[in-house]
Amino acid sequence: DFVKNNTILAMFREPRDRLISAFLFRNGGMLPSGFPHKNDINKFNIRQKILDSKVPIMAYSQLPGIPSCQYKMLYGYMCGEPMIYPKVLPIVSRIDLKRRLSVDIIAFGLTNEFSASLALIETLVQKHYGTYIVNHTKLNLPRIRSSIMNVGVKHDSLEQDLIKYGWEDTPDNTLYEVAKEIFCERCMKYNIPTEHC
Repeated sequence: DFVKNNTILAMFREPRDRLISAFLFRNGGMLPSGFPHKNDINKFNIRQKILDSKVPIMAYSQLPGIPSCQYKMLYGYMCGEPMIYPKVLPIVSRIDLKRRLSVDIIAFGLTNEFSASLALIETLVQKHYGTYIVNHTKLNLPRIRSSIMNVGVKHDSLEQDLIKYGWEDTPDNTLYEVAKEIFCERCMKYNIPTEHC
């Protein structure tokens, strides 16, 4: 199944949820590594423009460096780097994404399938290396979930704005669709129960 020297593990997030989470980060929008800003004053001005806009999350989503974070990182670029096709990043291809996710990454999961993801990652790592890497019974899942639920109302409102104003991120959406297909197939193959497959 895997190339011998693979060591990459990954977790993918539904793109709309990832964008909303980044937008809510510290109440001012995360400007991720590689984002083209010069200094803290510039960051403050960018955040102020976002907050002053008619639909702040849409303004945030269109900043250079914000779209397609997961797609960029899959190809070795920083999340915040502005995208340039095809000079820097390849045009989105389901075939290439399937190859990268099936061959270049030893195992991956989905954040909304946390327990199944840990079980699958452990299964695939054990299959590949003959050893376990993590004891997921020590993780405090209720604490993780309750912190997510605290922003539920704000999240729903932002999600409605993204739908209403037609937000789209084709590279990340396509990546997530392909990742979910592979993830669900693997969980079925190894009899791992899921919530969304």
